[in-house]
Amino acid sequence: MKKALPETVSVEYLHGKMKAREKNRVMEQFASGEIQVLVSTTVIEVGVNVPNATVMMIENAERFGLAQLHQLRGRVGRGKAQSYCIMVSGNGGKDTMERLDIMNRSNDGFYIASEDLKLRGPGDIFGVRQSGELEFKLGDIFTDANILKQVSEEVNRILDEDPGLDKEEYRELKRKVEQYLGDRDEHLIFNKGERTMNETMKTILTRRSTRKFKVQELPEAELEQILQAALYAPSGMSKQTWQFTVVKNREKIQLLAKAVEKALGRERYDMYQPQVLIIPSNQRENHHGKEDNACAMENIFLAAHSFGIGSVWINQLQGICDEPAIREILNGFGIPADHVVYGMAALGYADDVKAEKKRNGKVVVVE
Repeated sequence: MKKALPETVSVEYLHGKMKAREKNRVMEQFASGEIQVLVSTTVIEVGVNVPNATVMMIENAERFGLAQLHQLRGRVGRGKAQSYCIMVSGNGGKDTMERLDIMNRSNDGFYIASEDLKLRGPGDIFGVRQSGELEFKLGDIFTDANILKQVSEEVNRILDEDPGLDKEEYRELKRKVEQYLGDRDEHLIFNKGERTMNETMKTILTRRSTRKFKVQELPEAELEQILQAALYAPSGMSKQTWQFTVVKNREKIQLLAKAVEKALGRERYDMYQPQVLIIPSNQRENHHGKEDNACAMENIFLAAHSFGIGSVWINQLQGICDEPAIREILNGFGIPADHVVYGMAALGYADDVKAEKKRNGKVVVVE
């Protein structure tokens, strides 16, 4: 970009991995006019007030939610000068253009959110889907809002009267509710007056592997909690000889993916292009290392799912982590030479919707 612009135009970049002091310096220079062109990630989505910013171009706008686009657009037009927001789409599909056209029709955040809800659907009430149509057979969440409100009030009245639905007149209702939720591997707790889902069981039973991720950064606070969950996993004899290496640089993730592709002879292998790759490793001499890391991985997956973050197990490294080309990359990541990588966790916001399915297996009870 610098080559395409006159030398008098100052160009700088801004992203979330920069230190706070450096980010503040860049923003101050941009606000004062010392920097004329700022190339940035979505780190500028909120909390940025630069009245002299008049033009914004959003690349691959179709990858962002409308609420996020509305926030980004709000970074320009804060001064007296005429301002423009140019949204460049990499997908000319009808649905994509229809969604982006909503941004042209209105600056009202509430209207934009309402139209977005109509297009993508509200997702699950009992579940984790954040988009898609509801499974109501007789009602519509938009046109039948008043009826749904009455139904909600009636449900509250019934459960206040009989929290366990134990009365004869509610037995059939209870059976229908349990049958409906049972088909989705979920259970509503009726006993002792509780009306909430068991969140731990809900997280376990609704988690699915994600193999298509959005290009969207993960919040640092949530990533830290996911890693804390990993550290609190069971460890054989409490040795805890593991290390959790977090790779946020997508180019470095793809560098490792290409090395795996070459080692295994797999074409176009990209580890599903996650935003973050967590690489648990363990001392080679620890006989419980594999089991310890498996427990930690499960904690990572469940913690990620509890935050609405998708994940998938990457298992290719176990047999090839000592291949020279791969070990060189792992060394560059700071993974000790005496550590084995049994598996990796690819994380990111899901860009696919997994259909619910039953789990198969055999359970034997010995009394």
